[in-house]
Amino acid sequence: MISNDKAFDMLPHAVEIFEKLDIQTYINEHKIEIDGDADRDALTQEQGMQLIKYVLRHASEVKEEVFNIVAIAEDMAVDEVREAGISTTITTFKNLLQDKELMGFFSQGTQ
Repeated sequence: MISNDKAFDMLPHAVEIFEKLDIQTYINEHKIEIDGDADRDALTQEQGMQLIKYVLRHASEVKEEVFNIVAIAEDMAVDEVREAGISTTITTFKNLLQDKELMGFFSQGTQ
């Protein structure tokens, strides 16, 4: 679980990713619906995979933001994250994306 303090530190980087990749336009164009219904907390698997692929295609555009988010989550310096193995970055980012509470916080913060 990510603390409030860390989540607030991550939020500007998450918003930067959202804006740089124009994720709202992507969601609108692909008819991805995100709502607060408890039964539909997350995107469908297929829609989620489409969105992940989109982000991965454009990962080089948001590399610094990802490094900053991972650094905050892992209590590391950004330079340490850059030097760490890719598995650290992927595992940490994946775990963050699977944290429902954190994702709810970020989705509210980007609206």
